[in-house]
Amino acid sequence: MARVGDFTLTWGESLRWDERTSRLWFVDCATQTLHWLDGGEPPLHTMKLPSMAAGIALTEGAELVACLDDGLHVIDVDSERVELLAPYPDGMHGRANDMDADGAGNLVTGTLNITPGPGAYWWWSSSDGWRLLDDGIGNANGPVVVDHTLVFADTQAAAVYAYDYDPDAGTASNRRTLSDHGEVGEGGGEGLAADRPQVGLPAAKVDPVDDRVD
Repeated sequence: MARVGDFTLTWGESLRWDERTSRLWFVDCATQTLHWLDGGEPPLHTMKLPSMAAGIALTEGAELVACLDDGLHVIDVDSERVELLAPYPDGMHGRANDMDADGAGNLVTGTLNITPGPGAYWWWSSSDGWRLLDDGIGNANGPVVVDHTLVFADTQAAAVYAYDYDPDAGTASNRRTLSDHGEVGEGGGEGLAADRPQVGLPAAKVDPVDDRVD
């Protein structure tokens, strides 16, 4: 393992490697900034955001989708455009935390809770909007989809769960515990990654709510 660059982050999250552009994306939640490295190498590029971005997902276009304070937003760093894509549902219990694209044109995300509180996992698509995947969650973190399996961490529960996942229906069932860190005293799950590249959200599906392409 080797350090990349000499910069520091206060609260780094949501690293995403884009194979098409050879660009490494990540955010600093504490400073409300989006960062990227071309070729995965310095210099560090930065864009200030209007609120904290916790989760980001790639698209098949030049844009990203990010979880900001009031909903999902489309971000284009070339034009410095930030536009609302979808407000959060009431059952998000506030704002979303981490996020991932599922390879079928949908997003999975869930509630951010710094302190104990109600939370849930959610699915979103441009055609069908929001659907509840599971509730009774503390702090949603690190979703990742591989084939028809969704893996999600609940940091407050110190557990990592797996579900049978249907990306087209927007459903997750048969929850089972992959790891219970509370029993072994190793802390809660924070970020997850799969060893298989995930397809981003198609560009035609990330137009803002006021200018959506069907």
